[in-house]
Amino acid sequence: MGTIVTISGLPIDIEKVVSYALEQTTYNSNLVQCGIMARSAEFDALANATGTTVNMPFWKDLEGDSEVLPTDGSTKLSTTDIGTGLDKAAINHRGKAFKVNDLVQELAKVQANDPNADPMAVIASRIGAYWDGEYQKILLSILKGAFAATSMADLVLDITAGTSAADRTANADTLIDAEGKLGDRGSQLQAIMMHSATERKLRKDDLIDYIKPSEGGKPLAYYGDKRVIVNDELPVEKITEGQSPNQTTKTVYTTYLFGAGAVALGEGTPDYPALETDREALAGNDILISRRKNLIHPRGIKFKGSPSGVSPTNAEFATGTNWERAYQPKHIKVVQFKHLLA
Repeated sequence: MGTIVTISGLPIDIEKVVSYALEQTTYNSNLVQCGIMARSAEFDALANATGTTVNMPFWKDLEGDSEVLPTDGSTKLSTTDIGTGLDKAAINHRGKAFKVNDLVQELAKVQANDPNADPMAVIASRIGAYWDGEYQKILLSILKGAFAATSMADLVLDITAGTSAADRTANADTLIDAEGKLGDRGSQLQAIMMHSATERKLRKDDLIDYIKPSEGGKPLAYYGDKRVIVNDELPVEKITEGQSPNQTTKTVYTTYLFGAGAVALGEGTPDYPALETDREALAGNDILISRRKNLIHPRGIKFKGSPSGVSPTNAEFATGTNWERAYQPKHIKVVQFKHLLA
């Protein structure tokens, strides 16, 4: 049995809640389930690093043309060294505190007509889902900054200046063009994250299919062979063009296409308590504090910023000058697609 604390009259096993919340974050994450975000023991170990960043060195592909074998006994084949590169990821130290007031808890019991109604129990049961949402926010901040880096231009398709609806909107043809940003590796893209407005547009175009998993459950959305993930946290920008009285406003949507394992996920074991309780007796508040130490990193895009705190904020992640491409473009399994809907 783990450490038991009592909060709002509820006995809580700290270790079990931490384990369950971490498991639920992974199990419920669409990013993990569709293979975009890959967790491994290697990434967990990296997430345990000290400091604000961790180095991720890699071997580059072998280069050079093959040569005809010499026959004179003295001519030698030329040699080529294998190259190395350096990717770098930021370590996240994040936390969130939730509170329940004694009076609020009593009112909840009355309103629910349930003497066992317990807001703190609800909070404890939803921590995993909360962090799932936070991980997606962190990832979207990272992608915003990474794709704002000048070195990432080859992996961005921006069609918002198109003169016709067919040229500037998300449709079957322009999505093929987005895949084309990875050239002959475009077929490796297996998931697409889009705003709900984009999903509705493609569904009206009869481009979204729903397939029921073999193990049962709710049907999953697919665009072709790509799993669809809908997230309204994706950027939506209003851009005004022209001069009054002839100004026009267009709405720019951002969609991302991913290959398997495009994003590394590592869960660290922090030195500080992952879950902690507190009591503000004078205010009548019970408090539950959840903390995470992790690594969320798009493979091949180096974080080179200097965080103002112990780890980067979402705003620092979203800053383009904090990022630089480390891999060759076709080895990075993410494409950014900017488009309109009309």
